[in-house]
Amino acid sequence: MKARILMPIRTPRHPAGTQTRGSTNPNRLLLGLLWLSGMLFLNLPNALAGGSAISESPGKAVVTGPAENPDYITGWQGDLILTQGYYNSSFVPSPRKPIFAFAETDLQLGYMLPVIGSSFYRGNFEGLADLFLWPSTRETSGVFGGGALGLHYNFVQPGWRFVPYIGGSMGLSGNNLYRDLNQRIIGGPFAFVLQANVGARYFINRHFGLIIEGGYQHVSNADIYPRNVGLNQTGGRFGVFCLF
Repeated sequence: MKARILMPIRTPRHPAGTQTRGSTNPNRLLLGLLWLSGMLFLNLPNALAGGSAISESPGKAVVTGPAENPDYITGWQGDLILTQGYYNSSFVPSPRKPIFAFAETDLQLGYMLPVIGSSFYRGNFEGLADLFLWPSTRETSGVFGGGALGLHYNFVQPGWRFVPYIGGSMGLSGNNLYRDLNQRIIGGPFAFVLQANVGARYFINRHFGLIIEGGYQHVSNADIYPRNVGLNQTGGRFGVFCLF
């Protein structure tokens, strides 16, 4: 008869603080949550910034900067315009003589308001202050000089360098053309100036560009003086502008 030897079965013991395979370590889970919270906190300002975006790629995240506004006119901008033009009363059918013509120099300072609308009329308003000097180029020698306040509406489409506009202005002027007593069109040293314009800008870059316009002008002293036939003329201007 054979004797059987029974060996005691030992249950493996694990040191305190260790986990068996397949179990979850609460310390590692806590560290992971703290790391994730820190990453979200650090990226929160970029995620909330206007136009920012976070794109993910394997193993890392890439944060892009704010998206650039496609409009060349964005609003809250100053505008400096210098133009040279030619206006002539012979383009307006009238028996009034003599014919006046002027080589016109205008310096304008404007301020752009924000863009409004969402269709073909999308655009912005611009207020303008105009200083002008208009020497006569016809038989009656002399010069007009003065200032005016105006308002333009620019038709702004996203990404367009070409910006059409319409506008008008009203101003005051002085002149020495009234000294020619052989004409009754300009009867005194003071006159009102009304203008209506249609034009367009072309942006070379976001700050500088070219401008062209055509328009109608009416000059009158509103019967302050006995001679007041008034002057009506059409013409155009070409120049440069700078947004700042």
